Amino acid sequence: MTSHSPDRWTPEPPLAWRTELAWAVLVALACVLCMLWRPIVQFPTHTLGPWDWLAQSSTLTALDPPPEVRTHAMEDPVRQMLPWAEFAAGEFWKGEAPLWLDDNGCGMPLLANYQSALLSPFTLPHYVAPLALAVLLSAAAKLATAAGSMFLFLRLLGRSRWASALGASGFALSGFHWLCLLHPHVGVQALVPLALACVELVCRSAQREPKRVPWTRLACVSFALGALALAGHPESLLFSGLLVGGYALLRCATVALEHRRAGVGLSLTLRHVALLATFALLGVGLGGVQVLPFAEYLLHSSAILSGERDVERLQPYQLVLQLFPNVATTTRDAPWIPLALRPRYPEVNAFHVGGLHALLATGVLLFPRAASRDWIFVTLGATVLLFAFDASVVNEALSWIAGGALVPAPRACVVWSVAAAVLASSAADRLFALDVLRARASAFVLGAAVLVALALARVPSIWRDLEAKAPGDFAVLAPELEAHVRFTAWAIGLGLAAVALHACLRRRSTRTLGFVAALTLAAASSIEAFHDYVPTSEDRCVLPRTKAIEGFAETVDDARVALFSPLGLRADANLLYGIDLVQSYDALEVARLDELRTEVFGVGSYRAVSSFAARRGLELFGVEFVGARAEWLPVDTERCRRGSAVGQRSWMAAAEIGAAGQTGAEELTPEAPSAVQRFVPSFDGMHALVVHFEDTPELDAPQLTLTLRRDGDARALATRSIRFGELRRVFGTRRELVLRFPEQADSRACAYTLEVTATGLAPLQRLRLLRGRGGRERAPEQVEPRDDGGEAESGAARKRSREGRTVPGRGLGAGFVLDVAYDEDLFEIVGEHADFVVHRFRGSAGQAWLVGSSEVEPASDRTLERVLSEEFDPLSTVLLERGAARTDELGPGATLRELEREPRRRVWSYSTQRPAFLVAALTHFPGWRATVDGREVELLRANHAFCGVDLAPGDGVVVLEYEPRSFRIAVALTLACLLALVMTIRHGTRRARRT
Repeated sequence: MTSHSPDRWTPEPPLAWRTELAWAVLVALACVLCMLWRPIVQFPTHTLGPWDWLAQSSTLTALDPPPEVRTHAMEDPVRQMLPWAEFAAGEFWKGEAPLWLDDNGCGMPLLANYQSALLSPFTLPHYVAPLALAVLLSAAAKLATAAGSMFLFLRLLGRSRWASALGASGFALSGFHWLCLLHPHVGVQALVPLALACVELVCRSAQREPKRVPWTRLACVSFALGALALAGHPESLLFSGLLVGGYALLRCATVALEHRRAGVGLSLTLRHVALLATFALLGVGLGGVQVLPFAEYLLHSSAILSGERDVERLQPYQLVLQLFPNVATTTRDAPWIPLALRPRYPEVNAFHVGGLHALLATGVLLFPRAASRDWIFVTLGATVLLFAFDASVVNEALSWIAGGALVPAPRACVVWSVAAAVLASSAADRLFALDVLRARASAFVLGAAVLVALALARVPSIWRDLEAKAPGDFAVLAPELEAHVRFTAWAIGLGLAAVALHACLRRRSTRTLGFVAALTLAAASSIEAFHDYVPTSEDRCVLPRTKAIEGFAETVDDARVALFSPLGLRADANLLYGIDLVQSYDALEVARLDELRTEVFGVGSYRAVSSFAARRGLELFGVEFVGARAEWLPVDTERCRRGSAVGQRSWMAAAEIGAAGQTGAEELTPEAPSAVQRFVPSFDGMHALVVHFEDTPELDAPQLTLTLRRDGDARALATRSIRFGELRRVFGTRRELVLRFPEQADSRACAYTLEVTATGLAPLQRLRLLRGRGGRERAPEQVEPRDDGGEAESGAARKRSREGRTVPGRGLGAGFVLDVAYDEDLFEIVGEHADFVVHRFRGSAGQAWLVGSSEVEPASDRTLERVLSEEFDPLSTVLLERGAARTDELGPGATLRELEREPRRRVWSYSTQRPAFLVAALTHFPGWRATVDGREVELLRANHAFCGVDLAPGDGVVVLEYEPRSFRIAVALTLACLLALVMTIRHGTRRARRT
């Protein structure tokens, strides 16, 4: 047997690129077919993506008969990324840049929102193909790029073709790609091997010809990094940049050592390092058209300014699950087990690269080469795993970095998946090489078998933890989880057997067969584990135009709507249905708008809000219609302003009747058809009781009779008798019954008894009367001294106050009960669609109005308090942050008429006899400019988060346009970098021709 080559960087022989590209295409095609075979085969009738989840998440769009909802773990693309891409495509075809999303709340930046990925190469299909085809082509392009570029990178590192194929398949079929295939995250990760390959080519040129500058290869580095910057996800880009940068630094260090051994001057090495850094900056500049607007958005983001983000580290014991990935993933028709595991998202599996790949990656330790590239990836991979799996030393070090706590650990999986692919291919090559001692091969197989055995031994304790945390969920999932563990264990065992045969047998055909078997089993383990994370939906689920959604859209027309329901029309899906909702979801959120919306609506935080705050919110946001389930709007009454929190609404829903599986309930059976619940409200003024029931197909016919009495009073306060099937459906399988009665002024601390009787129950049918569940009281407010001698609520106190009002959990009894004490003259019911009742808010002034007087409050933390005070009237006064206060009244005959409304442009004509202010329910954000009759004027920040314009007496036209300076500078930067790179390539081509 021959010994290993000297332990130094040796130039690899040049590759036959045509042959290698052909192999890369074959590997990419195999990975695409492995993952997307079902969407491809079913494409004539089905579409890639969880559109069934979108359709069934709201009764407005629910289909009949309902489709099978396969997964709940990939809803973000159909709520955000795909609608954004379709909106951008429409804007591009109209000749407009999609810089602003008008239908998202009161408007949000779109291109600046990095996750929109509008300029990603993987978004291009949306601009030229129908939606269904574009989604499939985009997903296939991501997988093909990931597999093909990783194969070429491994070949550059000197791996054999079979070992490169194994590493590329492990990378392309990694858990992160399964979990986030339709997200922009995968587009970033797929381009990382390409960037690494370009860096490797530059370093190889510097090593081989120190005096020659590889201009073309340096330009390729810039283009690869530019594509990364445009691919569409900042956190993935962060870790990808760290990986590429770390590899470049370590690779340059090894080149410097080689130059020193060869007697080459240090100045040549420093020149190559400087050039590489320069062209890396040019690459970032290429992505400037995306990066600069994002930086501006980030500076105004609520996530950054508040310093609050729900970031969780993975627990060390979850590392065991990497060999058996499906124990923490959502399976079809099964509950979401990660709720019990933590973190809530199944991102623990983002680190999964296949059990056999993980074992091969650790097997590199048996084949050490001190100066090998492997140790770069061993170091990077180990650091990332320590960071992600809650190693205290690493986390404490990162806590000193500003903003480090805002970065989710699972996003670091890009480093581990790349490192695992490189290390697995390296171990395979060395393990299967003829000059490797068979003793080492045996040691690897035995060591891997021991690791698998230890993992199997750890699984029962994980099962016990899951069962203790979520017994109901675990009972449903246990058979599937155990079956998957058995399948994966057998796959790993057979893979190890194939490895052993390959290492021991010398015949080429037998060795190739063993390698193919190992590769197939490794891929099969991943495919089996994440099969349901590539969902397909029936075509009828894509943008279903049901009668309910058409009626809802017709009722509200182009007015602004507030939908108060956690299971209403998903806020960002409004782009697909043409409805302007004030609820929105954006990972960044404009800070002031988000703060105001949370205060007045409790959106996203499940907070208690008073009816006054909600009315004020409807006025400020220009809401003209409110959609709510059943007859009542889901905001609390004035009681919340006196300190009672959402939990008090749970007492108003003092009874729920549900199916088996609930706890703390009194059962209703044919033998005992009645149940009684006694409760004591903690507030005065109770005037209704909202009772919810669980709906099952077998329980449609029973007759329900409810009687409510006050203790000590023989008279019934309220009675209701109704057939179960006639109850209004509230959400999911729940139905609602409202008991109304005269207001009980002194209901606080008085006892009430609710008696429920069910007649007509079949012998085996059962109902349960549930107890009301309480929430948490509002935390006491703490104040800090203000500069002017007054008191101001501290940031920490505000945060504690919010937490005190947060509902513990998202169940019905934990705060989703509808109760409001609105004056009837403010609302009228104008439509009913599915289980949504549409209320017209008569107090709305529309999306823009005129006022005569103004107040000035320079302190931004006090403007929110002022606009939410009862003394402030937003329909007659505007609150500004600078300028002079005015007390003028709006003169008679003042009018405002909207002439044009586009995403980036608003036009109004006005007429007023006195000075006035135009107030628009439009998010105030850098880039908006105002003109009056063609003359630019100052755009004021009005009412804490909106736009205002000071108008002189007379008639005129006001135009608001969104033309951000950051975008113009970014475009100039991108074009300048592109021109520099084109000139560089031209210069390099000329030099190559001369030599």
